[in-house]
Amino acid sequence: MTIPATSLACDLPSIRHRLRQDTLLNALPDVAIDQVLGRGQLLRVEAGQTVHSKQARSDHLYRLMSGMVRLSSASAEGREAIYSYLGPDEWFGHIGLVDGGTRTHDIHACGPCLVFALGRSELQRLLDHYPVLYRDFALLLCRQMRVSFAMLEDRSLMSLEGRLAKHLLALADAYGIDGPDGRLIDLPLPQEALGQLLHASRQTINRKLAQWARLGIIQVRYRRILVVDRAQLASLAG
Repeated sequence: MTIPATSLACDLPSIRHRLRQDTLLNALPDVAIDQVLGRGQLLRVEAGQTVHSKQARSDHLYRLMSGMVRLSSASAEGREAIYSYLGPDEWFGHIGLVDGGTRTHDIHACGPCLVFALGRSELQRLLDHYPVLYRDFALLLCRQMRVSFAMLEDRSLMSLEGRLAKHLLALADAYGIDGPDGRLIDLPLPQEALGQLLHASRQTINRKLAQWARLGIIQVRYRRILVVDRAQLASLAG
């Protein structure tokens, strides 16, 4: 499926500013950032659309400008295993670009997204001219490895209640918006997806969220969760 590109001129100053502040690119001079902008594409991805598929060629590096994507794999029977979610300003697609292999998982848009894409050849030109980028790619991969090991440890050693609480706190820190009643996790969080992510049934997640809502720890809204009592949620996370 071809993803339609949109003009970078639609918000060029904002995109340039965000790339200059980016942890992967902030060691580059301004002229290099302008080269990235000149060689990249801004893709408009609709809800449910696939950005890339497992085992596909690794031909682009992606940066999410707005929206949220889901990292997952599907069995031959259609059962989906969800690994993680990514939000604005996060990179993906770099594993295959670094090691030359194919994609390790599927990426689907959870809602309308804007994605900045940089092709393999354009990225290689930047790496040839600015080898400091190799270090920053290594740091990005190290951060992801740390997150992966932490998730494996939590899955082995923590209760479902603790893992759910810890996950909601992490989402609140990354994507939360403060309001008069608490901190709203500004991402769509269907309970089925939370269950897949935490290896639990939708019904189990629903019961636990309903219990916390009765205790005044959270509020469950349509595809959104409001953290009302962070201290109590943190105590549940251990």
